[in-house]
Amino acid sequence: MTYHVSSIGELLVDMIPRSFGKYHESILFEAHLGGSPFNYATILSRFKVDVSGFGAVGSDELGKMLVEFMKDNKVRTETIRFKNARTSIAFVILSENGERSFFFYREPWTRTADTLFSIEDINEEVLLSSEVLYVSGMALSVPPLRDAVLYAMKLAGENGIKVFFDYNVRADVWKSREEMKRIYNEALRLSDVISISIDELEEFYGVKEYERVAQKILREFKAEIVCVKLGEKGSFIVEKDRSIQADAFKVKAVDATGAGDSWNATFTFYHLLSGEDLKSSVIFANAMGALTVSSRGAVGRKIKKEELEDFISSSEIPEVRVL
Repeated sequence: MTYHVSSIGELLVDMIPRSFGKYHESILFEAHLGGSPFNYATILSRFKVDVSGFGAVGSDELGKMLVEFMKDNKVRTETIRFKNARTSIAFVILSENGERSFFFYREPWTRTADTLFSIEDINEEVLLSSEVLYVSGMALSVPPLRDAVLYAMKLAGENGIKVFFDYNVRADVWKSREEMKRIYNEALRLSDVISISIDELEEFYGVKEYERVAQKILREFKAEIVCVKLGEKGSFIVEKDRSIQADAFKVKAVDATGAGDSWNATFTFYHLLSGEDLKSSVIFANAMGALTVSSRGAVGRKIKKEELEDFISSSEIPEVRVL
């Protein structure tokens, strides 16, 4: 059976340093695909899912590189638009444990292509053929991309398409925290599945009690599932009548860029598309997150379904508690 998923939002180049710590003279960078919706789309395409990416790049060498990369990875690119602006860039700072932070060449700092994707750029026929629409919170930071994303979410919801919203909190691209929270609340009300990392939860809500916050999000926004990605501690998932705490697979972390996107894509494939039970789907998602942090770049290592399942079958499964 062929599944079809659409993903909309920011599309940019991640510039990832080859060394840890603060930048220094003559530091070397690698250019990788970036943007949560397109990391997600690329991972899903490797599961043989028919994925359409909605976004924009510049008519420059970086934009062409991103489109060619996605074509090579079987992501449908006819829904990507070329704009008269430079392709957006994110510079990554890596710590020795593989964790990362970002600073962006993008609005509000400078006008770049991905933010110019508009409602008029949406191919509604493609969108409406999807089982799932995936959205990143970062895409909401400025119009017209913000307007296009919210429109796509409303259209999907009105037509029975599951909307998967990932917080992807990047305060660097917002003009104010007040605006960010207001727009997020609008998007959360349109979401069926919600995902947030523990770092984002602490930044956005100012607390560490992820179980309580996840339950609050579930109640307040009437979502079906809320997922909290806990990094090296695994993940916590809550539904209306139960929750699951799943420990992480133990690996040496090299680069955590894109690990959350890989988790989201894998959870989508096994639970939302294939109909696997929640517990099994979380194990698969945690395993994919572990494999992703073991290599450089959000999607640089081509982890396929067979490799993921081999990893799980040859590993000791961490504890999973149904609460």
